[in-house]
Amino acid sequence: MAAGNPGVRLVILLTIAQLADLATEIIPRPRGWVSVEYNPLASALLTQPAIAVAAKFALLALVVSATMIVGRTNPRLATSVVVVGIVAGCFGVASNSHLISWQ
Repeated sequence: MAAGNPGVRLVILLTIAQLADLATEIIPRPRGWVSVEYNPLASALLTQPAIAVAAKFALLALVVSATMIVGRTNPRLATSVVVVGIVAGCFGVASNSHLISWQ
Protein backbone atom coordinates (compact mmCIF):
# COMPACT_ATOMS: atom_id res chain seq x y z
CA MET A 1 0.00 0.00 0.00
CA ALA A 2 1.57 3.24 -1.14
CA ALA A 3 1.13 6.50 0.73
CA GLY A 4 -1.14 7.86 -2.01
CA ASN A 5 -3.36 4.79 -1.81
CA PRO A 6 -6.80 5.52 -0.31
CA GLY A 7 -6.53 2.20 1.56
CA VAL A 8 -3.76 3.64 3.72
CA ARG A 9 -5.97 6.54 4.72
CA LEU A 10 -8.80 4.16 5.57
CA VAL A 11 -6.52 2.02 7.73
CA ILE A 12 -5.31 5.14 9.56
CA LEU A 13 -8.93 6.19 10.09
CA LEU A 14 -9.77 2.68 11.32
CA THR A 15 -6.93 2.86 13.84
CA ILE A 16 -8.03 6.28 15.08
CA ALA A 17 -11.68 5.21 15.42
CA GLN A 18 -10.85 2.01 17.30
CA LEU A 19 -8.36 3.68 19.64
CA ALA A 20 -10.86 6.48 20.33
CA ASP A 21 -13.42 3.79 21.21
CA LEU A 22 -10.93 2.24 23.63
CA ALA A 23 -9.96 5.61 25.11
CA THR A 24 -13.55 6.70 25.75
CA GLU A 25 -14.18 3.51 27.68
CA ILE A 26 -10.96 3.50 29.71
CA ILE A 27 -10.69 7.17 30.75
CA PRO A 28 -12.02 7.95 34.22
CA ARG A 29 -15.46 9.48 34.37
CA PRO A 30 -16.65 12.26 36.68
CA ARG A 31 -18.45 11.25 39.87
CA GLY A 32 -22.03 10.17 39.20
CA TRP A 33 -21.31 9.28 35.58
CA VAL A 34 -22.83 5.90 34.86
CA SER A 35 -20.87 3.63 32.54
CA VAL A 36 -22.35 0.34 31.48
CA GLU A 37 -20.58 -2.07 29.13
CA TYR A 38 -23.10 -4.51 27.69
CA ASN A 39 -20.51 -6.67 25.94
CA PRO A 40 -19.37 -9.27 28.51
CA LEU A 41 -16.01 -9.79 26.80
CA ALA A 42 -15.27 -6.06 26.70
CA SER A 43 -16.45 -5.70 30.28
CA ALA A 44 -14.02 -8.41 31.43
CA LEU A 45 -11.18 -6.84 29.43
CA LEU A 46 -11.80 -3.39 30.85
CA THR A 47 -11.21 -4.57 34.41
CA GLN A 48 -7.53 -4.62 33.42
CA PRO A 49 -6.86 -1.75 30.98
CA ALA A 50 -3.42 -3.04 29.91
CA ILE A 51 -5.01 -6.23 28.60
CA ALA A 52 -7.73 -4.19 26.85
CA VAL A 53 -5.08 -2.09 25.07
CA ALA A 54 -3.12 -5.19 24.05
CA ALA A 55 -6.28 -6.88 22.77
CA LYS A 56 -7.29 -3.80 20.77
CA PHE A 57 -3.85 -3.58 19.12
CA ALA A 58 -3.90 -7.32 18.37
CA LEU A 59 -7.35 -6.99 16.82
CA LEU A 60 -6.22 -4.01 14.73
CA ALA A 61 -3.16 -5.93 13.52
CA LEU A 62 -5.33 -8.90 12.57
CA VAL A 63 -7.88 -6.81 10.66
CA VAL A 64 -5.25 -4.74 8.84
CA SER A 65 -3.19 -7.75 7.82
CA ALA A 66 -6.27 -9.71 6.71
CA THR A 67 -7.54 -6.80 4.62
CA MET A 68 -4.13 -6.34 3.02
CA ILE A 69 -4.09 -10.01 2.02
CA VAL A 70 -7.70 -10.03 0.80
CA GLY A 71 -7.24 -6.63 -0.86
CA ARG A 72 -4.93 -8.12 -3.48
CA THR A 73 -7.69 -10.28 -4.92
CA ASN A 74 -10.85 -8.53 -3.74
CA PRO A 75 -10.28 -4.83 -2.99
CA ARG A 76 -13.99 -4.13 -2.52
CA LEU A 77 -14.29 -6.68 0.26
CA ALA A 78 -11.17 -5.35 1.97
CA THR A 79 -12.47 -1.78 1.79
CA SER A 80 -15.85 -2.89 3.15
CA VAL A 81 -14.25 -4.62 6.14
CA VAL A 82 -12.22 -1.51 6.99
CA VAL A 83 -15.24 0.78 6.61
CA VAL A 84 -17.32 -1.47 8.90
CA GLY A 85 -14.50 -1.27 11.47
CA ILE A 86 -14.47 2.53 11.21
CA VAL A 87 -18.24 2.71 11.70
CA ALA A 88 -18.04 0.31 14.65
CA GLY A 89 -15.33 2.45 16.26
CA CYS A 90 -17.36 5.63 15.78
CA PHE A 91 -20.46 3.92 17.18
CA GLY A 92 -18.41 2.77 20.18
CA VAL A 93 -17.19 6.31 20.83
CA ALA A 94 -20.74 7.64 20.59
CA SER A 95 -22.14 5.03 22.96
CA ASN A 96 -19.23 5.32 25.44
CA SER A 97 -19.55 9.08 25.60
CA HIS A 98 -23.32 8.80 26.04
CA LEU A 99 -24.10 10.57 22.79
CA ILE A 100 -26.29 7.52 22.30
CA SER A 101 -28.15 6.53 25.43
CA TRP A 102 -29.25 2.94 26.03
CA GLN A 103 -30.85 3.70 29.38
